[in-house]
Amino acid sequence: MRTNTKEDCFKEKKTETIILSDLEKIEIVTNGPNYLDIDEIDDFEYEYIDNKKEENKELIAELDKLKTRTFELYYKIDNQLTKELESNFKQSKLKINFIQIPKILKDGVLWTASEKSFIMYDCKFFRKISELKFEKECRIASAIELDNKDLVLLAFVKEGDSWCKILIYRLKNDKYELIQNINENQKGYSSQFVQYGFCGRSISKKPYNVEYIKKISGNRFICVNSYGFKIYASNEKQEYSIISLNEYLEGIKIIYEINPNTFIFGTEKRSSNDYIRYNNNILFQVVDLKEITKDEINKKLNELNEDDRDYLFFCFSKSNKESKVSEESKNILESLKVSCSFKTIFHYNRGEYSYIKDYIILKSKYMIILLDSSLFILNLDTKEILKKFDIKIAANDKYFIHVHICMKKWYNDVDNNFILFIYGNFYLFELFEEGKEIGLKILNHSYFHNFENRGDIEKLKEKENKFFIQDYRTNSIILY
Repeated sequence: MRTNTKEDCFKEKKTETIILSDLEKIEIVTNGPNYLDIDEIDDFEYEYIDNKKEENKELIAELDKLKTRTFELYYKIDNQLTKELESNFKQSKLKINFIQIPKILKDGVLWTASEKSFIMYDCKFFRKISELKFEKECRIASAIELDNKDLVLLAFVKEGDSWCKILIYRLKNDKYELIQNINENQKGYSSQFVQYGFCGRSISKKPYNVEYIKKISGNRFICVNSYGFKIYASNEKQEYSIISLNEYLEGIKIIYEINPNTFIFGTEKRSSNDYIRYNNNILFQVVDLKEITKDEINKKLNELNEDDRDYLFFCFSKSNKESKVSEESKNILESLKVSCSFKTIFHYNRGEYSYIKDYIILKSKYMIILLDSSLFILNLDTKEILKKFDIKIAANDKYFIHVHICMKKWYNDVDNNFILFIYGNFYLFELFEEGKEIGLKILNHSYFHNFENRGDIEKLKEKENKFFIQDYRTNSIILY
């Protein structure tokens, strides 16, 4: 067993362990393509504890007790729910082919794209509801629809010196028209540098890459890039411009809006060495927006004015020549209206690679975060992590510490259910509150063989229990 180190907020908070030992038809092979998928397996080491090894005797005895306690403490089985789950997952409803694997644009609408067009489909009959034709071939990396129904596409297209474009379409007379074409580039940021090479002492300028766009309220959107993130908003001319430009960590995986001025960011903080990417740290922060001050703008201008450095093999140094901020960068910074403050909720490091898998919101108050094989419950009102649940698997005389889990919300009137999908085994969980205490119960465990070798499952609509899985071999989705 690996020795894991942890640097998080749970040293004094209660962490609970749920050991699932009733999985059906799980054949764990540790050296073949059908093994229970362990995250980041080394060639010589697996993320499990062998029950037969003498040195693990005391640990195994403790885990055996926890396995028994799991049935006592966490199982509240309602067999009536089996029929409900079977009606959803026992048999697929439909298989639909697309030009590419579709993605969710908004609740009830899918999109897909080729190099020449962007197509939207409804999620009821999967009919084409709109198609945009491109003048130049491009690749659409991300797409969102804002509150005012404007369609925003993040496109990669070769046009002059620019590769990355933000294309904004507006619906006029039931037809989308391109109203704005924005070059997305490093303008406004001072250069950032990364280490590379095995020694970690060599330095190069970090390339500026745009990762995705995320819709937020008030006809605004966030553009996540390798230098940080920008916030775009509609102005008095009903055009979009940058209102906030921020340096931040790479690896932003979660952006959740609590209110128009407060967000939760979940980030996989990578090593600063571009060659040796080890020990991912998970960082969750509260991001508050506020009106930017003149001093903050001047500070950004000064940093940009000094941004003229020669980077050498072992170090970088300032150039002797005078640097000058471009007019475009100066205009961007002087027009900023919003700055951001950051407060860390928790910092997690288990001593090796960690990944943010997914999150859901229950009762408009709790964020359930799936991180590796652990569930974290975050109170959105107090911005505190209330509890952590470690999910482990017992099978084939071994305890598996980290396995592939998919999590999705299960819609009900109380808004307190979610499902964990583990290789065809579906566990329906309930979040309960008793006074100040909060916890989880397993309401049902069902097995569906058609999900044995499937990856992640997507949900079509927030308030309907309709799901789909992706078949990349045929560019199709299978509906359930």
